[in-house]
Amino acid sequence: MATLKQSSSDSWDYTPSAAKAVGDVVILGKVVGVVCRPIAASAKGSIAVRGVFTFDKVTGGALTAGAVAYLHSNLKVTGSATTTGIAGIVAVDAAAGDTSVDVSINHGMLFDLNATGPA
Repeated sequence: MATLKQSSSDSWDYTPSAAKAVGDVVILGKVVGVVCRPIAASAKGSIAVRGVFTFDKVTGGALTAGAVAYLHSNLKVTGSATTTGIAGIVAVDAAAGDTSVDVSINHGMLFDLNATGPA
């Protein structure tokens, strides 16, 4: 039996070992999270696990809305499969020369335990 917890499913509790700043990307298993408020080291805070966020993008490749957005080891988004895994789905087209891209994080992945998320 599940019991309703008084928090949004769009965010999860998170206690970092080192301080996290707004916009930091956090990988928890196969799930990508984004820090929306500063979190001190060893203090409980929360990370967003759903929503559309602007990520830095690996330059040199265009990304089309609806395509899979992969997370590069430098935590920038790319259109090429990586060992770091999937960040989500590209929300808005990005040209090859663009330095950022909007991504719907964990899009559909929170309900697909077989999805290949971040390693």
